[in-house]
Amino acid sequence: MSTTAAVSSVYVAVKRLAREKPDWLPIVAACRRLALTTDTFAGRWVHNDLEKHGWSGLFTGLKMLESYGIVEHVKTTRAGQRAYWKMPDIAAVTVALFELGVAP
Repeated sequence: MSTTAAVSSVYVAVKRLAREKPDWLPIVAACRRLALTTDTFAGRWVHNDLEKHGWSGLFTGLKMLESYGIVEHVKTTRAGQRAYWKMPDIAAVTVALFELGVAP
């Protein structure tokens, strides 16, 4: 574990999410994949990424991850129908997912 990730609140949040709601880890991994390619991403893009990787769980949006501090809401567009998100600490998420054995 890197020193940066050890003190990161995002790293701690991912580890806590893994204990409390492990079924959300594939969603974190999808957000991470998107965050590596774009500054902000929509929830629909996360859903599409999950489907592309064979995930068949229920996706209800990203507010849960926001409540843990793993993603941050950036803006809402399309008359309030599409929210955009960012991942403030991609490195900490990467380390946490690796330690948890989740394929990022």
